[in-house]
Amino acid sequence: MGRSYSEKMRARQRAVPKSQVSGRPVKKENKNKEGFPFVPVAVISVVLMLIFSTVVLYFLQNSDEDEDPGDGHDPNGDDDTADVLPQLLIGIETVDRGVITLKEHIGKVVVIDMFATWCSPCRQQMYELVDLRSRFAGSQVVIISVDADLSETLSQIRDFKEGYPGADWTFAASNADLNSYFPASSIPTMFILDGNGRTAATHVGLTSADDIASEIEDLL
Repeated sequence: MGRSYSEKMRARQRAVPKSQVSGRPVKKENKNKEGFPFVPVAVISVVLMLIFSTVVLYFLQNSDEDEDPGDGHDPNGDDDTADVLPQLLIGIETVDRGVITLKEHIGKVVVIDMFATWCSPCRQQMYELVDLRSRFAGSQVVIISVDADLSETLSQIRDFKEGYPGADWTFAASNADLNSYFPASSIPTMFILDGNGRTAATHVGLTSADDIASEIEDLL
């Protein structure tokens, strides 16, 4: 028995896929979740950051070890000027020993005789110093006569020294830096330094060997 038109149409619709009935393609399920691609990228980023930080830290540490401190200290810890008084590091030009510093005499008593070749009392002071020298010969006492007149030359100072046969100690020319630490408003002036280079006594004007020796004895 034949089917009606409406029955045929319903049977055809049942046989045709739903995608064709609606006229729109059916989307396939996306099996890759949206956040999946970002998981390995995040891990790689963290690893790279750790590597970069390690490299930077390594170079910074090596740079600190190799860098010169630049503060005047020996990087090997052998700097022996750190605790020395600044006046002991001033170079003094002598008539026969080149340039010296008072630092060379740390541990000894040092008598600094500030004089000038034209000074009459300074000439008398030389005889007192010759006497003082004989009393402490071979001991821990050093005498240095320093010409306080910056206009005088080493040649003039040498000639002055040679006028006193017993004056076998160091003679030197002063300079502005040394004069600032050992000012001599009147000459002769004696500065007596202790073993650390500090001024322990000062004598202005002609001073006897006895008075200087008394000061020295207190420091030895």
